[in-house]
Amino acid sequence: MVLFLYRKHPVLLPRALQQMGRIRYQEALKAADLLGNPTNNLIFLGYPDFGSLHIWMNHWNSAPAYQGLLTRTTAVPYPFAYRPGAAYKGENIVADLESLIRDFKPTHLYLPHPDDYNNDHPALFLFTRIALWNLLADLQPELRHYLIHYSNWPKPRGLQTAEWQIPPKRLRHQNGWTSFDLRPSMIPLKQGALLAHRSQWEYSSHYLASFVRPNELFWTGEDTALLPQPPPLPEEPEILSEPPDLLSIEEQSAFVGLVLDPVQRQGAQLKFSLRLSKPLTTTKVTVHLFGYSTHTPFALMPKIHLIVGATREIYTDMNQPLSNPEIITHRSTGKMEITCPLSALGNPDRFLIAAKTSLGDLPLDHTGWRVFTLHPSR
Repeated sequence: MVLFLYRKHPVLLPRALQQMGRIRYQEALKAADLLGNPTNNLIFLGYPDFGSLHIWMNHWNSAPAYQGLLTRTTAVPYPFAYRPGAAYKGENIVADLESLIRDFKPTHLYLPHPDDYNNDHPALFLFTRIALWNLLADLQPELRHYLIHYSNWPKPRGLQTAEWQIPPKRLRHQNGWTSFDLRPSMIPLKQGALLAHRSQWEYSSHYLASFVRPNELFWTGEDTALLPQPPPLPEEPEILSEPPDLLSIEEQSAFVGLVLDPVQRQGAQLKFSLRLSKPLTTTKVTVHLFGYSTHTPFALMPKIHLIVGATREIYTDMNQPLSNPEIITHRSTGKMEITCPLSALGNPDRFLIAAKTSLGDLPLDHTGWRVFTLHPSR
């Protein structure tokens, strides 16, 4: 097996990555068996590690299939997957999820939290939300979201079987956090299931052991219904001004934290602002705006990316530049205000927003994805 280290995490080279996929598959079967879950209940989609958020951003409709960063494949390569050979396209992931959800008819769905720092985790959240909206007339399961990767969390690290898990400080303002208490006999059972994932435990045992606690934490927050009038201002989330520990000294000096303020609808326009911990210099801000409409397949809807640097702005729909984006960006000290016509998003019924700061390709801070529904009388 051939590996190299990237930011203290082992990464497999192409010839070994598909074999690692098979190892992870076997480890998941073993963990499920330890938990008493029949292995025939497990379904593996087989889409690429480190790639599903890229597919979400830019690989829909006529765009080519995503090519795996490490495997260099463009389709699901595993014979044990749900649909071997499915191209790495957004509509394929949504179709797979729709089919599974329609067949199983769940009353509850457990999904990654939209603020999770591991890109593959919010991607699953996003694809599943599209699938659920497509099935809205038939199914409306209750959603419960779990958080795994977040800056400087959980605390303290390591095996803490007597320490209760609580949300990260920056997310405690979110309504809908709930805790499920484990019976004492469940705690070693959970630890054994984590140990079964040996390929991950070997290099991140101290981190994974941090989740062996007396409780499980879930977020059940609802989407924001956007009415024509401005919403009441909630408690303002804290801007992260202290960078994560993993950043180098140079990266820490370039760090810019950000917060998405309440989104408003004014007539046929959306207005929102981003608060920044300091002005942009070498750092850039990227904003993602995706619309969903019951009248248009999601693969055909606009997927707007706005990239704001110290001196210029770039607007694209997936990878295609927008010559007349109709989006207005106004900057002031510590703040960026954005106005976007609803028509630029395909006149949606719902829309999703996320923003992040980054240094080159290195992400620094992000808002997580926010989901909004528009009042029917728009």
